[in-house]
Amino acid sequence: MRNVRIAAMSVALAPALSLTAPAQSYALDDGKPGVYQSLGGPFPTFADESGIMQAFSVPGGGSDRIESISIAFSPFWYFDAGSTQTIDGADVRVAVWSDPNGDKNPSDAVLLGVSGGHVAQNTGSGQFVTYTLPTPVSVTGSFFIGATLEATFGPLSTATGAIDESQGYQWDSWYFSNDAGPIDVVQLSQNSQPPTNVLLTGRYLLRANDGDYGVPIGSNLCLAFPNSDGVRGELTATGNLDSSVGPWRVVLTATYVPRQSFGVFIASKAVSSPVTPPGSVGRLCLSGSMLLITESLQSTDSRMMIHDVDLMNVDGVGAGVPGVDAVLAGETWYFQGWHRDLDPTPTSNFTSVLEVAFQ
Repeated sequence: MRNVRIAAMSVALAPALSLTAPAQSYALDDGKPGVYQSLGGPFPTFADESGIMQAFSVPGGGSDRIESISIAFSPFWYFDAGSTQTIDGADVRVAVWSDPNGDKNPSDAVLLGVSGGHVAQNTGSGQFVTYTLPTPVSVTGSFFIGATLEATFGPLSTATGAIDESQGYQWDSWYFSNDAGPIDVVQLSQNSQPPTNVLLTGRYLLRANDGDYGVPIGSNLCLAFPNSDGVRGELTATGNLDSSVGPWRVVLTATYVPRQSFGVFIASKAVSSPVTPPGSVGRLCLSGSMLLITESLQSTDSRMMIHDVDLMNVDGVGAGVPGVDAVLAGETWYFQGWHRDLDPTPTSNFTSVLEVAFQ
């Protein structure tokens, strides 16, 4: 590996080259459930079925195809959090809706696709479960994804969903329910509790997968320092770590970085206690031999930077040699995003760290 010193990497943040990702990884949460909240709202309800939904946007107003939806459930039912009741086996539906007027308000959402399934055994505790749509759904501009869950253990047994509270009020997550039978996913306004986000703080751990990117992978370490937008940059990833399914793949997505900000991704096989490099306000948590793995990227209007890591040549910039810097089975790699910022003068900041174990 090439040992890259942080001081030498500052040139990579200059806007010499702007790359735009060809597709999108749709994740707005940080991968860590802060609390669990009723799928039917912040309080127990007498619902037969409850649901949550989240708004996303295709970068640049373009189009994409959603192939599956991932959701993290709570390990218990809302009304009986201290008991052994679980959501194992409960009926679940996932759906995709269009947003006709692009206002990210689901009052006029139009159903595009829906799929059914069940909660598999032991999938609580903030663990993502992925449900594949029978046919990929085409989306353009802004759109919604959602999940509904049947209540099966009594009138107050509204199931709970994992929620990331770290971003505060965002107004792009919604909850709804129906106490007169299954939720009407075609006409959401016809349910006893139409979609609302009153008293909802944060975003659900609810993600859309476009097929090119795979399912959520990795785990977060090292909380980022708030940037000039007042939020903490997060690094998540989608892809594949199951060699029986296909080749490994890691697609990094830095979220909550300032709009139109230039940045890079770095990688290492080691982490340490956070340090603040000269000229930065952020927390660098990688250590050892650190690799600069991208040229300069520019974040989108949705405050994201995306990079498909070349796992056969992680050090894809400069002196990397194909095959020499390849990821091997049994290795654990750590990734972090580094971006320009204003605080209020020009500086730089870092996202959280993503840990990915290759088996």
